Amino acid sequence: MIKKILIIGFLIGWVGACAPDPYLRGLILRDEHQYENSLSTFKEIPTSHQLYRHALKEIAELEEIINLKTEGERETAAGNLDAAAAADEKILKIDPENPEIKTRLSSLRQELQNQLSKKLQKEEILEEIEKAYQGKRFEEASRKIETFLKIDPKNSRAHELQGRIKKSWEEARAASEEHLQRGQKYKETGDILPACAEFNLAREAWPKNPEEEDQQTQIQSGVPEALAQKIRSIRELMKKGEWEKARAALEINLHCQPRDENSMKLYPKVLRRLGIEAYNKSEYAKAIDYFERERKYNPDDPALKQYLGKAAKLLKELKRN
Repeated sequence: MIKKILIIGFLIGWVGACAPDPYLRGLILRDEHQYENSLSTFKEIPTSHQLYRHALKEIAELEEIINLKTEGERETAAGNLDAAAAADEKILKIDPENPEIKTRLSSLRQELQNQLSKKLQKEEILEEIEKAYQGKRFEEASRKIETFLKIDPKNSRAHELQGRIKKSWEEARAASEEHLQRGQKYKETGDILPACAEFNLAREAWPKNPEEEDQQTQIQSGVPEALAQKIRSIRELMKKGEWEKARAALEINLHCQPRDENSMKLYPKVLRRLGIEAYNKSEYAKAIDYFERERKYNPDDPALKQYLGKAAKLLKELKRN
């Protein structure tokens, strides 16, 4: 109430009769936590008015609060109480005095505590978080470890896991952004397949990167034709014996479209040829690397197993000498 009086008093004293009724009504409604009504009231202010810039800030915050309320209600209905609590915490950062959200957040935390207390072992919860972390679901893992630590703040394993999650999330974001930037450069020059490959690598680094899907969508229509053209050029490289160039081109194809049939057929053949060449040059470690990569495509090939066995044996002898 004090906040409302100060705001209205300031507006009357400074703006005077120029202050539009919708702006004052919007502030009063917001102070009463009637967000939807407040938002619609602020939107009545014409763009030409001198208080429109201030109204835009109010509109942005109100839209965020309304979206967070909707998110919290949706997550609560789905049983994701930790996500619902996180949404309410964000609301209170914007509007710390909302009694309804305070009460709801308190209830959510109590329910979360009750749920956690029903677990037979805290280690089981940490294992679930570890799986989310290993699966690069960093946002989920971070949210859950924060919830866990609110209930058990002295758990040393949880603190160690939280540190790993934070570090890996930061590294994943950085790697994803690096791939995105490279992909965007390729896209700008019309190199569709390298762009597609980099965007997929961005998704592998951080599956939740919101920019990756948008960038990938923009180039997808040109991918099939680009793949067909590249396959033709790869076959020419193979005819010329330029196996390393063929390998590099095929890997770009497969980073872009991992299930492309033509690339999947040609890639193991190129790897076999490179492996044999390395073997004949006594580069056994290199040969083993090529053969191991081929094994993903030909796991039961007897000739491949023979090559691998011989190369491993000769490499062992070479190291011994």
